[in-house]
Amino acid sequence: MPENSLERPTLLVSTSTFPRWENDSEPSFVLELCKKISNRYRVIVLAPHAPGARHREIMDGLSVYRYRYFIENWQSLAYNGGILNRLKEKPLRYILVPFFLFSQLAAMIVLLKRERVDIIHAHWIIPQGLVAVLAKTLHLTRLPVICTSHGADLFAMNGRLFSGLKKWILSGCEAITVVSNAMKEKVLQMGIDEERVRVISMGVDLTTRFTPSNQVARDGNEILFVGRLIEKKGVPDLLHAFKNISAEQDNVSLRIIGGGPEREMLEQIAKDLGISGRVTFMGPLKSEELVQYYRKAAVAVFPFTVARGGDQEGLGLVLIEALGCECPVVASDLEAVRDVIAPGRNGLLTRSGEPNDLAAAVLRMLREPDMAAAMASRGRQDVMTRFNWNSVGENYTCLMDELKR
Repeated sequence: MPENSLERPTLLVSTSTFPRWENDSEPSFVLELCKKISNRYRVIVLAPHAPGARHREIMDGLSVYRYRYFIENWQSLAYNGGILNRLKEKPLRYILVPFFLFSQLAAMIVLLKRERVDIIHAHWIIPQGLVAVLAKTLHLTRLPVICTSHGADLFAMNGRLFSGLKKWILSGCEAITVVSNAMKEKVLQMGIDEERVRVISMGVDLTTRFTPSNQVARDGNEILFVGRLIEKKGVPDLLHAFKNISAEQDNVSLRIIGGGPEREMLEQIAKDLGISGRVTFMGPLKSEELVQYYRKAAVAVFPFTVARGGDQEGLGLVLIEALGCECPVVASDLEAVRDVIAPGRNGLLTRSGEPNDLAAAVLRMLREPDMAAAMASRGRQDVMTRFNWNSVGENYTCLMDELKR
C-alpha cells in the first residue's frame, strides 16, 4: 500500500466522543480505530470543541478539526458521559441541540469542500449519522456513508418520531455497523436491508495493554466494577448484592472505578446499606491505569440493566478489558453480553436486576478461585481473535474498500 498520504484515499470520521487533548480520560475507542485505519486511509476527524481543547491539531498522525457550537465556556453538550446523559443531567442543555447540529453540518460542508474526501464514517445514528445523511440529502455530497451505532443511540429514543428518524437516517447510509448481534436484530426490525448491516465491534488493545501478568497476585477478596455511573450500568444492584456478599465472607472489598451523574446517589446507597467502609469510589481512570486493577481483582462484576428509556449496553468493552487481563467476570445476562460471555465457559451470567443472583455468582467466583481462573484464561483466548484492535481495524478497512469501489 502506498504510504504517501496524498496517494491514500481520505476518510472523514464524524464523532461526538474523542479525546479532547493528550491523556484525556474521555473514551478513546474512536481514536484507536482511526489509528488502525490510517495504515491505508488518510483520516480526518470532525469532533465538537470543548473548553480547553484546540480547534485544530494533529493527534497521533490524524488531522483533527473541532467545531465550536456555542459560546466556548457554555459548550457542555458533548463529552463527560455522552450527549444523552448530558441532556438527562440538565434538560436546559436541549437549547444547545440545534446549535450543535447546525455547527456540525456547517463544519462538515467546509471540510468536504476543502478536502478530497472519499468516504464518510459517522459514529452514532444521532447526531452524526443525521448530519451526514442531511449533507447527502441536500446534495452537498454523494460520498458513501458508514454509520456505526454503539448502543444508546439505537436502544434509547424510542418514540414514533425518533424511531422514524432513525430509520430514515439508516436508510440513507450505504453501510450500517453495530457492535453486537443483539443490535443487528434491532436494526433489522426497523426494516433495514440485512445486506447493509454488519456486526463489527469496537476493539481493545489485548496485545500490549490489557494483558495478564505473572508479576501481580490476585487479591482473593477484591471485587471490581468499571464503568460510567449511569442507570444502565446497574450499580445499585451491585451495592445491594455486595451487602449480601460481605455478610457471607469476611474482608471483601468493592472498588468502583468510573464517574458519572449517579455517583452521589450511589455513595448514599452504600451508606444506607452500612457498607461504605468497604466500598471505594475511585472516579474515572485512564485505560493504562485500569490494567493494574483488572490484574489484581478476584472478580470484575458488570450488573448491566435496561434503563427506563430503553437504553442498554451495546456490547460492553469493559468485559473484554477484564478478560484480556484474565480477570474472572460476572455480568448480567443481556443479549449483547452473550457476544462476549459464554456462561460457564468464560464467565458467569445472572438475571439482570436480581441482586441475590448476582451475590451468589460472585461468591462462587470468590470461593472457587481455580474455576474462576480457568474461565478467565479461556476468556482471554476467546476475545483475542475477535476483539483485538488489529482484527477490528482490518474489518473496517475492508468494508471501506468495498464501498469505495
